[in-house]
Amino acid sequence: MNPREILVAIAKEEMSVRETSFNRGAGIEKYWADTWLPNGYQDREPYCAAGLCYTIAEAIRRGFELGLTKTTRPQMPAVRDWIPWANKPGTGALVFLPTSAKYKPQAGDIVVFTWSHIGLVEAGSSDAKIRTLEFNTDAAGSREGNGNFAKARTLSQVGSFIRLAWKAQSV
Repeated sequence: MNPREILVAIAKEEMSVRETSFNRGAGIEKYWADTWLPNGYQDREPYCAAGLCYTIAEAIRRGFELGLTKTTRPQMPAVRDWIPWANKPGTGALVFLPTSAKYKPQAGDIVVFTWSHIGLVEAGSSDAKIRTLEFNTDAAGSREGNGNFAKARTLSQVGSFIRLAWKAQSV
């Protein structure tokens, strides 16, 4: 399994997680241990970015080399910090716009939406839509939802994509 597939598989494992109260529920607390804000769960912070931090860290724990280390992997609980992180030297990440002629979204890319929300691309599409796996959304697609859901989104909802520096094998 390549790193793109493993990230998608790990995120899919989390899609049945639902809140029992505002930003709380079985399965949500573990996301925060992979951020620099471990008290985010107690503070009832939004967890869309924390869920992605967990997904990436879990892939590394399972032995997949993503081109990141424990110190260079994303640990940001806030969506606003992902693009600056990706643009920092040493991450190996690539940031591109949804209008890019050179890069098209692929499974395993991180998608940063225009309304301070973030997810993982499950699959691209030729009809200006992508399928995503998102933490802290709902059936309607809110950025502050009641659990984790697979969604269909239009490219017009996307601010940027982040492609991690993939390595093709497990270690």
